[in-house]
Amino acid sequence: MNKPPPKTSEEKEPFIPYVEEENYPESLKPLLGPYVERMGFLPNALKLYMHRPEIAKTLFALNSNVMRDPSSTLDQQLKRKLGTFASKINGCMY
Repeated sequence: MNKPPPKTSEEKEPFIPYVEEENYPESLKPLLGPYVERMGFLPNALKLYMHRPEIAKTLFALNSNVMRDPSSTLDQQLKRKLGTFASKINGCMY
């Protein structure tokens, strides 16, 4: 199986500009803290979601439900490992 070439870690200008932190919707700011605490930064994809707060809230809720569902047979640590593995094989930097 051929691996795709590694992607560069330096991003050029994004096609859609990221929302600057001072412009994040107030209603979403409390939801962003856990991402920054866990990762040390806010991923660019989440910065894009700030353009559409109603979609961002839905995606954050989906993530929370998948990762923290008490009825799940997979623990959160394994889910994170699977996410990391999927990111790596797809050339994602984080």
